Amino acid sequence: MLTIKNLTIYAGETQLLEIPDLTFYPGQITTIVGESGSGKTLTFRALAQLSAPELQVSGQITYDGLDIADLSAEDLRTFRQESLFVIFQDAFASFSPSTKVGQQLYQFCEPQGARSQTAFVKRLTPILEDLGLLRTVLDQYPYQLSGGMLQRTFLAIGIYRQAPWLLADEPTSGVDLDTQSQFLDLLVEMRKRDGQSTVLITHDIDVVRQVADRVVVMLDGQVVEVASKDQIFESSQHHYTRQLLLSSFKKWEDAHG
Repeated sequence: MLTIKNLTIYAGETQLLEIPDLTFYPGQITTIVGESGSGKTLTFRALAQLSAPELQVSGQITYDGLDIADLSAEDLRTFRQESLFVIFQDAFASFSPSTKVGQQLYQFCEPQGARSQTAFVKRLTPILEDLGLLRTVLDQYPYQLSGGMLQRTFLAIGIYRQAPWLLADEPTSGVDLDTQSQFLDLLVEMRKRDGQSTVLITHDIDVVRQVADRVVVMLDGQVVEVASKDQIFESSQHHYTRQLLLSSFKKWEDAHG
């Protein structure tokens, strides 16, 4: 279980975020949804212990009772390697353009070199195939792959490491609808097959509709509603949630006539 208690984030004297209490449950896909500036990414970066150094962050973030905010840099690195895998919005920014994908994935997956590169490739290849990728992507440079392909290679790292928690910040932003749908289907499959726990940041209600078990709605740096997906779509309580749903429905009507 991943839990937030009394989390506040300030930039100087300006409060950007305040979350008194929020729990993410294992074996579920929890989406955090809201418009730009609502606090989604601030929450994501706090969960990953990646908040910008100029921000003042206070509060408690615990994983199965372990306060990860108090971990040393070395212990936090180990925690991320074993328990928490992070996918950022810009897949290209996660890779060095001058090193082949396979070498970078090896460094991500085997930072201590416990397995040989040959053994690594042998274990990774069926994972890539499950993600609709050929083994040949390992021999290419990042700029030779599409954004959707890079996101899937990054997801392969999380599967390889068998990290129980996945944090993803707008992972389908900037990719075509087919790639988005395929990526989201993979998240659902991982949840069903492996019990993967996912916290997914999005501004897109259609993404929520496709994958969410539970939904956290944010506005102006605060959580305004938390409910199951069915409750959100059938009987949402907060006016802002209803506004998001109405806006999404109008966009769908405009696109489909």
